[in-house]
Amino acid sequence: ESGMIEPPDEHYRGTLTDVCAGEGAEIWGSSRFGLLHHDGSTWEVFDRRQGLPTEQFERVARDGEGRFWFQTYEKGILKLTGDTWVHYSTASGLPDDRIEDLIVDKNGEPWILTLSGEVARFRGGRWETLALPVEQHAPIPDSDSVRTRESFIRFISARGEGKDHYGGLGDAVLGLDGLGNCIVACDRGIFRFTGADWQVIDIPDGLGELGATAVLGTSRGTIWVGTEGNGIFIRSRGGWRRLGTDQGLFDDHIESLCEDASGSIWIGTRSGGLSRFMPGRTTD
Repeated sequence: ESGMIEPPDEHYRGTLTDVCAGEGAEIWGSSRFGLLHHDGSTWEVFDRRQGLPTEQFERVARDGEGRFWFQTYEKGILKLTGDTWVHYSTASGLPDDRIEDLIVDKNGEPWILTLSGEVARFRGGRWETLALPVEQHAPIPDSDSVRTRESFIRFISARGEGKDHYGGLGDAVLGLDGLGNCIVACDRGIFRFTGADWQVIDIPDGLGELGATAVLGTSRGTIWVGTEGNGIFIRSRGGWRRLGTDQGLFDDHIESLCEDASGSIWIGTRSGGLSRFMPGRTTD
């Protein structure tokens, strides 16, 4: 059975940035104008009027204890336990208030990626930063072509006032492997957390900047990296190969990657809709 749930007001149409299911028919949604909660029958809206520090939210996730985590654009992280809100910022242990991505791993622990390039997880009631083993490179400055999640927005820095983009990582994104471990894909490489340390995976030779927009480790051991305009790169035992429009993909601008219970890979694109690749076909 399927159906459409209308937004609480037409003001919210086209503003949704992420959704997460709770118990039963409960749904939380993040948007550019606050958080939306649907209990199966009615909507609630949470924004500054309810004491939240911002209206602009990018991600929402549910951890192993049933708590909801909300990623703001530049005001840190919010946690909801029952009816209690907790706001995490640099004053309470975050490495940066500018959060770029949020996931929850196999242990039910939240991970974040910040604009300044730090990766941190919430464990034992506090945030701990886990430094990536990246080689030192010159910073990647902001420009009038810096990618954002809103394709119609760009930032133009004044001459001489550029700042490091993802702390010199280049475009960076979080994901999970087939075992539920955290993966970071960026222009400096791909890093998978093994439980005690980071495993380093080199990006394809001769590529230059990866431009990652999504990363997924599959149950079959392959790693898929979606890019901004260069299709998908897939790493298996035989090395890297590329999947793009010249191999049948409908769009080279990748927005999301997901594996379902059957092992099929679902690919969300900017303008080419949704594609599915099935095990044993052209990809694995």
